[in-house]
Amino acid sequence: MDVPPAAAAASSSNDDASQARRLVMLEQLTSGYGFDTEAAEKALDEVGPTSEVSVVVNYILENGMGKDRGGSVVPKTDCPHVNDHVKVTTEKLPDHPQHALCSFFAQEDQDMDDNNNKDRIGRLKSDTDDPDDNGKSCPAGENWFCMECGAIRCSRYVNGHCLAHYQETEKGEESTTGHCIAASLVDLSVWCYKCEAYVQDPLLDPLIQRLEQLKFQEASEPKKKKPRQSHPNDERYRVAQSSGDETTSNNNNDSNDNDDDDDEEDNDSDASPTIIDIATAVARGIPIGLFQSSENEEEEELQYSFDKLPKSVEDVAKFIQSDKCRNIVILAGAGMSVAAGIPDFRSANGLYATMNPDLLSADPVEREAIRMDPTVALEQGMFLQNPLPCLELNREFILGTRNQKWKATLAHRFVELLHAKTGKLVRLYTQNIDGLEDQCTQLPRDKVIAVHGSMDRAECAHCGQESDYGQFCDRVRDQIKDLSGNDEQAPQESTPITCTTCGSRAVKPAIVLFRSSLPMTFFENVPRDVLDVDLLIVIGTSLRVAPANSLVWRIPKTALRLLVNREPVGWHLGVAYGPDSKRDVFAQGNCDFVLLDLMAHLGWLDDLRPLLDEQKLPDACAALLRNRLGKEDESSSANPSS
Repeated sequence: MDVPPAAAAASSSNDDASQARRLVMLEQLTSGYGFDTEAAEKALDEVGPTSEVSVVVNYILENGMGKDRGGSVVPKTDCPHVNDHVKVTTEKLPDHPQHALCSFFAQEDQDMDDNNNKDRIGRLKSDTDDPDDNGKSCPAGENWFCMECGAIRCSRYVNGHCLAHYQETEKGEESTTGHCIAASLVDLSVWCYKCEAYVQDPLLDPLIQRLEQLKFQEASEPKKKKPRQSHPNDERYRVAQSSGDETTSNNNNDSNDNDDDDDEEDNDSDASPTIIDIATAVARGIPIGLFQSSENEEEEELQYSFDKLPKSVEDVAKFIQSDKCRNIVILAGAGMSVAAGIPDFRSANGLYATMNPDLLSADPVEREAIRMDPTVALEQGMFLQNPLPCLELNREFILGTRNQKWKATLAHRFVELLHAKTGKLVRLYTQNIDGLEDQCTQLPRDKVIAVHGSMDRAECAHCGQESDYGQFCDRVRDQIKDLSGNDEQAPQESTPITCTTCGSRAVKPAIVLFRSSLPMTFFENVPRDVLDVDLLIVIGTSLRVAPANSLVWRIPKTALRLLVNREPVGWHLGVAYGPDSKRDVFAQGNCDFVLLDLMAHLGWLDDLRPLLDEQKLPDACAALLRNRLGKEDESSSANPSS
């Protein structure tokens, strides 16, 4: 019997989609979770078609086909159950998450006379009971916290009491969803039992941030008697407010979580963190040293780089100008380039949300894989297999960078003047890939390390040889089609760009693709750069990307740390703001606004005036500078003697 063409096409499409889904999940299971290929393939065969990798992971673990190595997952961002089932407040979170015990057996006393509960699994243990009480307890280890009622239960891989809690409450709830949202007290991930997926939601952020603070900050100072550092929402928490835009994430690859940091930390403290604390620290890019302290350390009188902790931007300026401040390191993130207006990757209107895989030069399987996970188009493996989707998606960015379509911001100019006026800049470590710092002619290239690579250079992904950037851009213009259709001179079909050294069709912008290593220059320079730092300035970053965030704890304990950001971050790295802070200063607001204020106190405004005449600033920055210069000029006119 002949198959109708339409049915055949549909069948082919379904086969392509199924094959692509299988390839994506196989990659996640082997690269992300570390399972053997044979076990992953067998599990996929047994489980059958599914859209949730977690289902296959659970099958592998429950059937003893592989060990749980804590693989990475992409959390679900549209879980419909968070709003209704996250009811705990920050005050109800456990004070010591890392030591919390499963409390399943604690209700036997009140349930003994209840005939309906005679079939329950023993007595729920309280945190104060004897842990060796005839086995009527769960071992300390992987426990979860119910985000609806606050119950603490062990994971499905211990005694499964958290899953049982969900199932029990589901039976008793009219909505039949039960207490389905729980947070892991090991890695602070959040799981929805109803969605069968890890989830991420802004509503969860303050709770997870507080858990991080309780777990990591207290674990880092186990012998100190002073009160725990207050949370940013605490009424005692005080910062100087200044208006400005939020530091939204842009195209500057702030999401490449490459945990490639091989440097070792001293491990000789008398403190005894649990193995789970240590494993979690390593996994999240947090130093083991934060979990250790000694009585000698408690009594140690540190000689800080500053005489008195700065309380304002003006105080920071005075410290920069003082002889006590000799060496400065800067860590920059996406907020540094927001004013430049560079297209972003992850917002609602960003590249991932707006891309159309059907327009890419890819076969049906590759297109379906990209449709399921847009980041596949920017993976190292995909590029070596087919470089065209990556080049097509970045064509506008590559050519726009060459033509300086986007301009360096006031934040970039601050770094330039810091080097030119003081000579105290050791290094700028930027997580951005836009290369805007190269527009700052007074800032030598060797003063900048682009942690995730840079769009204004080119290299071969196969042999690593750097290519002439101008020639690369010419070939991108002539060989790569324009997905937007705005460039009438662009070719209709794309052809790869060949390396003149090795002959591979693998020349690309020198950015770090997903599943590839960071530039060695980062690991080679960091140990030397942090030795004698007096001031670390953190500009517009979430401090959640390792290993770049390691600069926060690598610098000496005596150094001042200044965060310029829309909101306070870094609690999980030991950063502490507020009235009890010893060396951390938070300057809240738009990065350009705050740094312009700092430059004014440093007396550098006149050095910025030529940028207006030469139109070298983004419009938003130019308007901000004109307004500030106008106020300064009015003040000078009103007080000629000053």
